Amino acid sequence: MKILYIETVKPKSFSCMYYSSMIHYLGINNKLLLCPPNGKKIAQNISSFNPDILILGFSITDTGGEKPSIIFNAKGVPTYLILNKEYDALDEKLSWIKNMKFKRVFTVHHDYKSFEQITNVPFTRIMWSADVRTFKQYNNNYENDLYFSGVIRKEQTNNLRKKIYDKLNLLQNYKLFINVGIYDGSNPNKPRWTKRWAATSQDTYAKHLNNSKIVVTTTGPADLVGTRFFEIMATNKALIMCNRMSKKVYSDIVEDKKTCVMFKDENDFIEKFKYYIENEEQRLQIVNNAYDNFLKRHTWDKHVEKLIKYIDIPNNIHNIKMITICLSYYNQSLDILLKHINNWKEFPHNILDQFKFSIIDDCSRIPIDQMLKDVDLANLSIKLYRVKKDLNCNIGGVRNLAATECSTPWMVILDMDTVIDRKVATSLVEFSRNNMNNNIAFKFNRTVPDDDNHIKNNKLHPAVCLIRKEDYWKIGGCDEDFVGNYGQTDPHFWYRAKGKITVKEKNNVYLLYYPEGESNINRNRKPNQILFDKKKKKQQEWSTDYLRFDWELIASHN
Repeated sequence: MKILYIETVKPKSFSCMYYSSMIHYLGINNKLLLCPPNGKKIAQNISSFNPDILILGFSITDTGGEKPSIIFNAKGVPTYLILNKEYDALDEKLSWIKNMKFKRVFTVHHDYKSFEQITNVPFTRIMWSADVRTFKQYNNNYENDLYFSGVIRKEQTNNLRKKIYDKLNLLQNYKLFINVGIYDGSNPNKPRWTKRWAATSQDTYAKHLNNSKIVVTTTGPADLVGTRFFEIMATNKALIMCNRMSKKVYSDIVEDKKTCVMFKDENDFIEKFKYYIENEEQRLQIVNNAYDNFLKRHTWDKHVEKLIKYIDIPNNIHNIKMITICLSYYNQSLDILLKHINNWKEFPHNILDQFKFSIIDDCSRIPIDQMLKDVDLANLSIKLYRVKKDLNCNIGGVRNLAATECSTPWMVILDMDTVIDRKVATSLVEFSRNNMNNNIAFKFNRTVPDDDNHIKNNKLHPAVCLIRKEDYWKIGGCDEDFVGNYGQTDPHFWYRAKGKITVKEKNNVYLLYYPEGESNINRNRKPNQILFDKKKKKQQEWSTDYLRFDWELIASHN
C-alpha cells in the first residue's frame, strides 16, 4: 500500500505553519511529493509512484480560481482533499470539488454539512492545531499584560479588531505588546497600508505568547476559528480573550469562562481585560483548563488520527505492523527502561500502529516482568522474553532470539543506551515503506542530550540498525561462538554483510544516547578478536548453531 501526499509549494515557501505541521504529524511513511504547481510534472510523479491513495494538501486550495485538474487525473486512485481558506472563492472551490468527485474532503469550517449537500461529497471537520515543538511553555515569567497582533482591514464594516485597537489607549497603565498592520482596501484600485504589521519567526511569536498574560484574538473571515486559538492553548501561559460566537462555531473548541473569556464588544473587552488582569487565580485556572482541553482534544496527533480514521484504506493498512523494535536488556535501571517505553508511547498514533516491540531480558538479576510490573504497557504491541541462564555477553544470542521471534518484515536491533523518539520512528517507517524489496540496512547517528561534548555525540552507532528480517538471516545472523566474551559481535556481523546487502548511513537521523544505559560487564576484547581473525582467515567456520540456551516468553500485550 502506497500513500502519496501532495503539496504544490516547497517547504521554504510555506506561508503558514500548519502546512509543515500536517506533514510532520501525518508521519508521511510512503511518499511525500513537494513540487511547484506544474500540472504535467505532478502528473508524471503520480504516474511513476503509482499510489494506492492520494491526499491533496493545503496548498491545492490556498487561493481561489480554477484548480489544475489535470495534475490529479489518477483514474481509480481514491483521492482525498484538505480544503483551505474557505473564505476565498468558496463557490468556485465547491464546484471544483463536485466535478472532481473526491472520496472525502477535510475542512476546518463549521458549515461543512452544507458543503456536502452542494457537492454530494462527504466532508469531515478537522481543526487546525499548534505544533508542540514550537508552541510550548518557555518560562514562568510575564513581560506583557496584553498581546495584540495581526492584520486589521479598514474596509470591513463592523470590524471588531479595529474597534478594540482604537480602545487600547484606555489601557495606559498596562504593559501592552501591539503588532498590527492596518490595511486600507476601500479603494480596490489603490490599496495601501497605513501601518505595517511586522512579521516574526514562529519561535519569536511563540515566545511573545509565553510572555503575555492575555492574548486577544477573534474569529477570522467566514467566522473561522483560526490557528491562534490553539497556539495560545499550547503555551499554557496566556488567557484567550475572544469575541462571542455561535455554539455551532466553537462548541468543540472553547467554552466561555472555562477555557477562554468571551466579550460582546470592544467596551466589554476592556472591562473583562481589567478584571482578569487583577484576578490572577481565576485567569490561571482558565489557562490551565484550556491547556488540558488542548492536550485532550486538539493536538496534531489527535487531529491526524481522526483524518486517518476517515481514509478508506484497503486491508486496514494503518493496523499493519511493519517493524519490530528489538531491545536487549541486561541489569539496567528502571529509569532507562522508562526512557524507551515513554518515548514509544509518544509515537504519533498512525506511526505507533506500525510497530511491534520486544524486550529480551538476558537473564538479569531482576527479571524484566518484575521491573515493569507497575508500568502500563496496554497501548503497546509488546512481548517480553527472558533468557534462563546468564551466559556472559550473550549479545549475539539475544539478537538471534529477537530475529527468530520477529513477526514483521523489518526489525530494529536496539541497545539499551540508545532511545528512539517519535521523529526517528517516523523516519524508520518511511525507510521501510520505501525499501520493501531492497536488500538494505540503515544505520543512524547519535546525539547525547545535554552533553554536546560527549565522545559519542554526533557519532554513528556501530550496532543499532533497521534491517529486514529476511536480510538478517541472509547475512547469517550473529555467530554465537562469540558468546561468553565481549566484543566483535557488530564487526563480524557487518563483515559478513558485505556483498549481501547495502548499508546506508543516515547521519541526519539521531538516536538519543544515554551513557547510563550501558551494561556493567567485563569488556576484555582479546579472546573474541583472536576468534574473529581465525574466522576471517577461514581457520574456523562461521557457526549456524543458533539459540544455545533456554528461553521463555513471559508476557505478551496486544
